[in-house]
Amino acid sequence: KLEDWLPGHANDEGYALERAIVSRVADAWLLGRTSFDAPPYMPLDELLFAREAGYLDEYLLTTRAGEFGAEKEAWEKDHPGKIAEFQTWFARVFRKDAPGAAPAAPATPGAPEATLEAGK
Repeated sequence: KLEDWLPGHANDEGYALERAIVSRVADAWLLGRTSFDAPPYMPLDELLFAREAGYLDEYLLTTRAGEFGAEKEAWEKDHPGKIAEFQTWFARVFRKDAPGAAPAAPATPGAPEATLEAGK
């Protein structure tokens, strides 16, 4: 019975149900990493970090845009700039492009970020 596994979400459908399930997966992964010394697994670590940083919707709506395109469009109207904020956060934390982000352009030689990357 869904109510046993996701209290308060038994009648959810679509994106709301997906969000509840994925949030529960993040809870289980947090328990595994902290209490049972589960080894790192990047997709679940990214999910967990995004959820803990308050970016669960942004993470789900960019990684699953093909399935929740209408929901993403509506959410972006209500939360302008949040996807870009998430993508910036993700790139900073994981040192790679965020899901759904256009690949970053290489640093211009001599630019501050190029100097930092070169270890100078």
